[in-house]
Amino acid sequence: MNRRMSMFAFAIVVVLAIIVAGLLLRVLLNLGQVEIILADQGDLLRGGRASLNDVVETERLFAAARADAVLISVFGLFVAASAMFGGYVLARLDADADRRSGKRFAALESRLGAAAEMLTDGASPQARATAAGALGRILETCADGGGVSRAQQALLAGQTKAALAAALALETDAGARAQIAAAVRRHAAGRGRGAAYDLAGVDFSRARAEQANWADIDATEANFFDARLDGTILRGARLDGARFHGTQAPGAVFAGATGKNVVIAGADFKGADFSNAAFTGARINDAGFDAADLRGADFAGATFDGVSFDGAKVHGCRAVMATAETPPAGIVDVSPGGDGSKTLPAAAWFSEASAAPPAVVNKDAKDGVTGRVDDAMKWLTAKRPTADTR
Repeated sequence: MNRRMSMFAFAIVVVLAIIVAGLLLRVLLNLGQVEIILADQGDLLRGGRASLNDVVETERLFAAARADAVLISVFGLFVAASAMFGGYVLARLDADADRRSGKRFAALESRLGAAAEMLTDGASPQARATAAGALGRILETCADGGGVSRAQQALLAGQTKAALAAALALETDAGARAQIAAAVRRHAAGRGRGAAYDLAGVDFSRARAEQANWADIDATEANFFDARLDGTILRGARLDGARFHGTQAPGAVFAGATGKNVVIAGADFKGADFSNAAFTGARINDAGFDAADLRGADFAGATFDGVSFDGAKVHGCRAVMATAETPPAGIVDVSPGGDGSKTLPAAAWFSEASAAPPAVVNKDAKDGVTGRVDDAMKWLTAKRPTADTR
């Protein structure tokens, strides 16, 4: 509301200034015409041919010029007064907005403190679940603006998500944990369909978020150290730079998730769904992907060490230019339907999946230099599983 009023006052000042500028331009044009006429009349007077009517017309023009000069002064003062008044109005509106924003921020901060205290000290799981809901509403308020500044929004949202993430590590009741996990997802970054839920940079160390629905979250640079994500839905999540040290995520759903330079160490993803996920440049050490669905996944440029893929479905999984410090362990399912009709040792599959695209001779190069051109892209495309093979 304050912003709209400020814009309205500013628009009024601009319109008045434009009107005054137009009037001033008209006065200046009239003065120019007066000067021309006076010059002609002067020539007549010097030639001794001016009549009484000419003299009277000259006096009239001089009078009009003086009147126009007075108008210029009046309009100039009007412009200055309008600008001063408009500036005063805008300043008052900004001051009022700042006061209201401060009061609103204080109220939200008070609600945050009370809910966070109940979240950790609540006498019953129901009370703690209610506190989680209150914190979730604060996150929604921050996403909608909440009548506070952007800096205040960011501060409140960060504190609220930190409190909820810490509660996920402490809560012992499964029902209350489910409410907390749902609440922390309620801060949408952006508007409209497809907007990501902002959990970027949140520390979920030792959090227990089993079965949580965290689809489409933005967990860039988030920390999942020793977290429990059994069956958690992270479909379509953005995980750039996320860290999964000691994470237990059997049966979790990462289908369609994307993450550059993800770090995975000592983690368990047994039976997890990574279909069509893209974890390019990932560093994966001492991790288990046994019985996981990796069909259509992309691990290009990743590094593997001590990783098990026993029973994993890997048809169409790409790991171009990936490296393995130690050969991957296990037997993988390379059949298109994932029915186990065709298997390979994981090491043999990885050797093929990580092979560089074939070098293509550039026939136009005079020095016989080889390069990777369109045929390399065709080779990569051919590796993708089609809809009828999934």
